[in-house]
Amino acid sequence: MRAAGVVLAIDDDPDYLAAVRAMLAEAGYLVDTSLSVGGAIDLLWRQWEAQPDVILLDLHLPLLDGRTFAELYAVLPVRHAPLVLVTGAHEQEAREYARLVGAAGLLPKPFDVDELLACIERARWGDVDAVPAGAFGETGEEPVAPAA
Repeated sequence: MRAAGVVLAIDDDPDYLAAVRAMLAEAGYLVDTSLSVGGAIDLLWRQWEAQPDVILLDLHLPLLDGRTFAELYAVLPVRHAPLVLVTGAHEQEAREYARLVGAAGLLPKPFDVDELLACIERARWGDVDAVPAGAFGETGEEPVAPAA
């Protein structure tokens, strides 16, 4: 069976990572996880030839946050995957960080499996509407677009 794609999920909550792994595996994805920025960078470096198709990145991580990951990842000499910022942060903070890190998508926690899969596919294939409709309620704001 061919995988739907490879996803790296970075979050400091092991229960969340297990749930995301299960949801994505059910949909045919191969999933790597990391509890820290350092662990994720190490994994990406070790898997030089097998980079993920999408990276799910939590905003608030201990020691080094999601923004720091994005800065380190940008200078890693590997094929870069689109970043999807997955966060429970307030909408304004989440949108600002998504812009700062050049995220291709933004997915507020909590989410369901359909929202997760749709957001991954939009980010993976470069859809400019990478924030699920109504994700933060109806604000009338434009969705976060991929970095140019």
